[in-house]
Amino acid sequence: MSARVKGFRRGRGRRLWFAGATALAVVAFAVFFTAASGASLTDSTFEGSDGNMVVDTSGHTDWVSWDGNAGLRTLIDAPSGTTDNAFTGGSKEDDLGVTIAQGSVPPNKNDLTRAYAASEKVGNDTFLYLAWERQPNPNGSANIDFELDQNATSGDFLSAGSLTLNRTEGDVLITYDFGGSGTPDLGLLTWLTTGHGHSNSDCEASGQKLPCWGNRVALNPSSNPPAEAGVNADTIDEVLIGGGTQLDAGSFGEAKIDLSAVPGVFSPDTCKDFGSMFVKSRASGSSIDAELKDFIAPAPIHLSNCAEPTISTTLSESTGYVGDTVHDSATLSGATSSAGGTVTYSVYTDSSCSQGKQDAGTVNVTNASVPDSNGIQFNSEGTWYWQAVYSGDNHNNGATSTCTEEKLTISKHSPSISTLLSKGSGAIGDSVSDSATLSGATADAGGTVTYSVYTDSSCSQGKQDAGTVNVSSGSVPDSNAVQFDAAGDYYWQAVYSGDSNNEGATSTCTEEHLVIAK
Repeated sequence: MSARVKGFRRGRGRRLWFAGATALAVVAFAVFFTAASGASLTDSTFEGSDGNMVVDTSGHTDWVSWDGNAGLRTLIDAPSGTTDNAFTGGSKEDDLGVTIAQGSVPPNKNDLTRAYAASEKVGNDTFLYLAWERQPNPNGSANIDFELDQNATSGDFLSAGSLTLNRTEGDVLITYDFGGSGTPDLGLLTWLTTGHGHSNSDCEASGQKLPCWGNRVALNPSSNPPAEAGVNADTIDEVLIGGGTQLDAGSFGEAKIDLSAVPGVFSPDTCKDFGSMFVKSRASGSSIDAELKDFIAPAPIHLSNCAEPTISTTLSESTGYVGDTVHDSATLSGATSSAGGTVTYSVYTDSSCSQGKQDAGTVNVTNASVPDSNGIQFNSEGTWYWQAVYSGDNHNNGATSTCTEEKLTISKHSPSISTLLSKGSGAIGDSVSDSATLSGATADAGGTVTYSVYTDSSCSQGKQDAGTVNVSSGSVPDSNAVQFDAAGDYYWQAVYSGDSNNEGATSTCTEEHLVIAK
């Protein structure tokens, strides 16, 4: 292995996804397909046939332009050697069951090291950019396949053994065949299964029976639809790795494809998503039924022909009190003007929207307009999180609002308590009682009210009990009657205990001044 490649393969024991040269968590990379618009390859300024990674023409773009862009997806193979894995046992593209071996290192020309994928929308068309890299000094042809599947395959691609690939009608295989010089030949095949109007004659491989890869569409500069590709004829800089890494002649290939112009990949009025991608090499010869060699394990992607709307939400209130009724409103952005489907509103007790779910209604979306949720009454204090989930329809993918952006805090009520003495002045021997009224409490307020009489205006001295009463449905009974046998100034106070839905409250001492004259 040359020093030029050792610089980026050392220490990598398994396949990972990267964005740029920095390890990141897997993030979906979105591609949106639209109907063919008659656009040409020149509508995209990406240099997909120059066989290098740098910009050659001012105003254009190349792989270096995607450095650090979250839309760039990078697949990295395991290091060549005992831990590298490859197809064995004669596995071919049409096989659903494949055999994987470790340490079975294919020739350099079939030994993949990296692959890249990126996309951008130009006008109404979406362009897909693909690249592959292989071991140095490859000295020969290259037969590379990019498989785009709607559903991921479960299982361990990093260990030796057998796996069954999870393919679905309409999955896509982009073939990249390079004869060692000249212009690479590209093709796009779809996965064909029984029950969809196909016959065995539609299969690309001779003598193959359904299910199979078939209905090949040529993708070349002179074909319709067109595409372009190129392999490096000289040593080039690997700008996305950096550190002076270079690639030998014939070890880097790229392509630019106008996906919007490819017929048959998507059906009108039907949303279709590709969620997994992996890259493979085939043995010498461009035949689709050639033996598979190396591969870079499947990794998540997100490619769709539908709009990718987002859903934002607004609560009728973000803070409230026990007994309040709250509803949610939702707005779709980025959806088609005729968007339909449904939105389901829910309320949760945790910030990940996974616990204590309460249904807040499902509404029908009409022309992208979303009705409000049902009102939900909250009868206890706490914190809740709302979420709205859009179902999507034939033209729009689904969307889910962010749980933590809809936090609702419900607090206890903070009532006040006012009081009224049976009289404000009297003579020695008179009996006086107090009455209290709660304001701002819940209608079912309970708890107790304790009445007391003090000899000072701060209600801290000479305390005399005037009784404790039970509050029922917010109603407070009067205090006990207290007989005053000495002249002086007295101050009454009522203290509400509060309950599970209401905070406590205390009346103002100086507002209940009783004067007993001699």
